[in-house]
Amino acid sequence: MQDRAMQIESFRFGCFIINKTIYQHDVKIINDKIKIWNYFVHHTVTCKDLTDILAEKPEVVIIGTGTSGLVNVEETAKRLVQENNIKILIEKTPEACKYFNILKQNNRKVAAIMHATC
Repeated sequence: MQDRAMQIESFRFGCFIINKTIYQHDVKIINDKIKIWNYFVHHTVTCKDLTDILAEKPEVVIIGTGTSGLVNVEETAKRLVQENNIKILIEKTPEACKYFNILKQNNRKVAAIMHATC
């Protein structure tokens, strides 16, 4: 019997529930493992933030920019993902969670970096 794909069961301001575990901080999801995202530049996704994600060679990188979309994604970070022939999807975190779940259900190799608040 195949294991059920990892899912973000719910998201609300400041809180993710992922595979029945509560996370009250920004997260990275890489190879079905959850890590705290300690960003290098406040409210910004930089190339450094993506290093560990790109090392795992996902098909898609999803960036959740917060409930209001206030997190900035540097142009150099976007280009770095594209230069590695990886698709990038940048959405407000609620929508990013939905896309993550859809891609996982379709057996895609997806990684995510998600901001939990603003």
